[in-house]
Amino acid sequence: MSELFLLSVPSNLPISRIQYHREKRKGLANYFDGEGSITIGKTFNNDGHHKSPTYFVYTQVSATDRPLIQEFYNYFKVGYFCLTIIKKKMASERIFHFHWEAKGNQAITVLKILLPYFRLKKEQAELAIEFQENKIVRRYPKLNPDDLAFREKYRQLIRKCNRSSLL
Repeated sequence: MSELFLLSVPSNLPISRIQYHREKRKGLANYFDGEGSITIGKTFNNDGHHKSPTYFVYTQVSATDRPLIQEFYNYFKVGYFCLTIIKKKMASERIFHFHWEAKGNQAITVLKILLPYFRLKKEQAELAIEFQENKIVRRYPKLNPDDLAFREKYRQLIRKCNRSSLL
């Protein structure tokens, strides 16, 4: 899997391809540690077919610096990159806010690559990976109580980690 992300390196760099990617990943992980988030989302589908909530791993990072946020999309080639325009109440000034996110298996791919470099988000990343790898995918209209308990347990564990990292 890691070979997939060892893309070409600009030829004018005096470092090896592996060293380039190690430094790139370290930089992305450091930024993600400060400005990113990892969570397990929960949605309810009201389409009549799904009787249980859907749980999914969700990662995102955002800032007002477009090149920095776009680098996540450009490097990993997963998720999506978007722009939100925020207008201040008391002024005519607008703030451009850039956002990158990945969900499900795409998020797990990114987390596995960045995991060795995380400092603050390591525990959340490990929980998210464990959740995604151990959850049983059911195609039935309703999850059984054990499946729901498993998913909710991991969701609450990540929420607890996210709250404690703010202190």
